[in-house]
Amino acid sequence: MIIPHEFGHTAHFCAVSRNTRANYETQYLAFLATHAKKAYHDVDLATTPYIAFIEAVDIFSERFFFFKKRVRPDLDGVALRQAFFRDELDHQTLTDHLNEYVIVGTRSHGVIAPELTGAKTEGAIYGAIYLDFVRRIGLREAVGLVLDSQVASFDEFHTYVQGRGNDEWLTALKRVEDTWKL
Repeated sequence: MIIPHEFGHTAHFCAVSRNTRANYETQYLAFLATHAKKAYHDVDLATTPYIAFIEAVDIFSERFFFFKKRVRPDLDGVALRQAFFRDELDHQTLTDHLNEYVIVGTRSHGVIAPELTGAKTEGAIYGAIYLDFVRRIGLREAVGLVLDSQVASFDEFHTYVQGRGNDEWLTALKRVEDTWKL
C-alpha cells in the first residue's frame, strides 16, 4: 500500500520546479520539527494546510490505484475516472479492499455531505479536490491544475485557479470550498 501512496509524492514533486520542491522540503521539515513528539498525519487528522494539501495527492494516488486494480479493473479512461469519484462518494467500495479506509464524504441525490472539513485535514482536501472538484470539472483538469500550480496549500491553489481566468473552474472551486469548509 505504501508504493501507490508514495507514488503520488513522486509524480507531484517531479512536476514542480526545483525551487518549489525545495519549498516543499523546507515546509515538511518544519512540520516534523514542530511536531517532533508526534510527527503523525492521517486522512482524518488536522495537521497544517501544507501537509494536508501535499498528502491529499497521495490519498488520491493510493485510492485511485486500488480502485482500478481491485474494484473496477474492467474500466479505463473517462468511465474509470467517473466511476472512481462516484464510488468514493456513493458506495465506498474500497472499504472492503483497504485496511485503513476513512470515508471523507458521501453523496445523496447529488448533494455531498463531507465527513471531514477544513484546510488542515488531508481527507477534506482530498475530498474537495479529487472528488468534488473532479466531479465538477473532470479528473484530468483538476489533477493538471494541482500539478501545474506549484503551490503548497488549498488557499494558494484557489489563488492559482482564480488567476487562470476560467469562470467555470472558479465557480466550481468556490462551491467546493463552501461544501468542505476550506
